[in-house]
Amino acid sequence: EILDHASGNAFHCEVCEKRAKDRGASAEQVAKEKLQPAVRFFQLTKLPPVLTLHLKRFSAQGSRASKISTSVPFPQNLDLSPFCAGAKTPTTATEISSSPDLSGVSPRYALSGVVVHQGSLLGGHYTTYVRGESTGDGTTSSWHHFSDTLVTTATEQDALAAQAFLLFYTRVDDCLDGL
Repeated sequence: EILDHASGNAFHCEVCEKRAKDRGASAEQVAKEKLQPAVRFFQLTKLPPVLTLHLKRFSAQGSRASKISTSVPFPQNLDLSPFCAGAKTPTTATEISSSPDLSGVSPRYALSGVVVHQGSLLGGHYTTYVRGESTGDGTTSSWHHFSDTLVTTATEQDALAAQAFLLFYTRVDDCLDGL
């Protein structure tokens, strides 16, 4: 994210402000110089064996609350390497995009579970899609849909088409047969 004057969210640089004050700049000049363009970014430094993503499905505006039913597409596989910290903290834009050093930990994940909320804000029902373990004979693992005491076979497309509330991704190196 670029922080600058045009977007109205420039970085407040205390060093720049002090430098302007020390040289006797006017209050207007100090106010101008303390706001500097910058780049803000977040990088992951540790990757969990299971990544849980919570999708915001409920909205509150003042005393009004509602359920968000918008369909949100999500991938079967995630590669988090663009979001991982490198061996050192970057100081230039070029270093920000350099490849990460995660000490041998894979930044790749495979979808392993989807929690769905069916119903409204006032009441509803939670179900889940879960990928089963690989069979060991090279066949892909199967999906199952859990709803209370009922368990049915599902397809990967069923899981990917669900109105997800929670997504569970398992790190590929931690999955049986690499899922």
